[in-house]
Amino acid sequence: MSSGQLWQQTDILNCSLVLASFASPFGLVVKETLTLMKLSLSRTESGNTALHVASKSGHLSLVKYLVELDRNGLNTPNYENETPLHLATLNGRDYLVTYFAENGCNINATSANGATCLHVACENGHNTTVECLLKHGAEVNAMNCANQTPLHIAASRGLTKIVELIFLHKANFSLRDKEGITAFWQRP
Repeated sequence: MSSGQLWQQTDILNCSLVLASFASPFGLVVKETLTLMKLSLSRTESGNTALHVASKSGHLSLVKYLVELDRNGLNTPNYENETPLHLATLNGRDYLVTYFAENGCNINATSANGATCLHVACENGHNTTVECLLKHGAEVNAMNCANQTPLHIAASRGLTKIVELIFLHKANFSLRDKEGITAFWQRP
């Protein structure tokens, strides 16, 4: 086993220990033995920190604990440039979206493909998450790397409830993607 493989296994183990600490009756003992240094340096193979893992899994108490340890982790990206908020949004975890927004997370951070959390929520059809993001100031006309807005994504998937929500927040329906198409398939 190479040192790189060992590093990745150790990182996964550290993240797993953190998650297990909240599911075990001995959680407090495990939680107290993990240091800030281990938590902030641990990354999975995809670059997720313990905060990413907790966000993806929906563990609010663990998320709060990790943010208390390191507030900078709120906007730390993984190797795809996704923040913990992106992963919470991906899974429709509205309570985490609210927590992150109220604690200074960049609600308009973009992933490697330029997607904001609003793009992610639209792509996955999470109506209440879209509503939550918009309530907390998500940029309704943000464009990803293909120049698609959240409206492009919602309209292309036939998500009428999300399209309505986005319209109510003054989305610009005349914006064109890289192929010159508007959200409603109008070519120049």
